[in-house]
Amino acid sequence: PNGLVVTATGLPPGLSLSGNLISGTPSVSGVSTVTLRATDPGGLSTTVNFVITVSGQASIPPTNPPVTANCGSPANTIGQPLQVLGVDDINCQNGTFRVVTKGGNGTTINYANMVGLSNVDPTNCLRSLDNPDNIRAINNPNSDIGSFQIRVTQGGTASNTVLFNFKQYCTATGLHSRIAREMQEELDVLVLGNPVLAEWVDIDVKAVHNEPVSFRVIDALGKLVNLQEVGPSGDLVRQRLSLGQTGGMLLLQVTTPTRSKTIKLVR
Repeated sequence: PNGLVVTATGLPPGLSLSGNLISGTPSVSGVSTVTLRATDPGGLSTTVNFVITVSGQASIPPTNPPVTANCGSPANTIGQPLQVLGVDDINCQNGTFRVVTKGGNGTTINYANMVGLSNVDPTNCLRSLDNPDNIRAINNPNSDIGSFQIRVTQGGTASNTVLFNFKQYCTATGLHSRIAREMQEELDVLVLGNPVLAEWVDIDVKAVHNEPVSFRVIDALGKLVNLQEVGPSGDLVRQRLSLGQTGGMLLLQVTTPTRSKTIKLVR
């Protein structure tokens, strides 16, 4: 009837009441309890409560990668094997991070074709999650989203694969800097004697972070000389590898589930 004044409280952000019409675009997902009050000219009023549920993508910003930052490997590492060292510039709200690399041949690096990440702008090292559901999942400690496998390519060459637990980074309060640092820390591999004069060589690997370690030695023709696996055993691993009578240059590949390093052995 004419003369009624209708007011509303508890509307989701982005919605408003105009006359008898609630309109607008919600900006936050969630459940809101709304109270409508109608008051007549005589001061009599009545109220009604109801629930508005906002779901979908309204609260999530677009996930296109930001403008390309400083991408590619440092100039002083060109000529070394192409490696992913980890991630940096991590943004939990937008679901973006920068892939950090070293080595390669100096040509453009392709950062696309990683599961769960957008393929937009493939030469941009600033990568983004491919849908808003994944952004919500990395910010929810109870979600079942797993680690992302970070690997890049350069021409026909593929890098190592690094696992990045985005959810752990975004939900583990106080651990942000530690997790980011561990993801980027390179394996510290020390050959105790190179050139190698004996039929064996001792290897020290530091900054292991209790990961399993694989030692693989191949000769100049790609033939396997030795392969050893060591289970999780703390932050330092020392391993003796048999080289037999194989001469010339050998390649030692030390890998963990998240990092790898290759060193030339000279005999």
